[in-house]
Amino acid sequence: MATKYNTVTETVEAMKFIFDNLKPIYLWLGYADVSYYVKNRTLSGIVTGANGEKLSVQKNNYIVKDSSGNISVWTADDFNKKFVKAEE
Repeated sequence: MATKYNTVTETVEAMKFIFDNLKPIYLWLGYADVSYYVKNRTLSGIVTGANGEKLSVQKNNYIVKDSSGNISVWTADDFNKKFVKAEE
């Protein structure tokens, strides 16, 4: 008979990519290269991950840093399906 298992829960940090968070994102990513673009009143950019990889980010995406320091970018819909706010 098979035994059921749950996945291990990992706590991550995340910041929403919006105009108000541009400087805090830069600081939070440890001063890694970040490029921001505004074209036709639409915000987009490129952030640098922990291994130097360049990640495209659009307005309202979430930039996620896991417990190992790895950076990923999630759409708001996918982020809200996967993550819930941690209790402090």
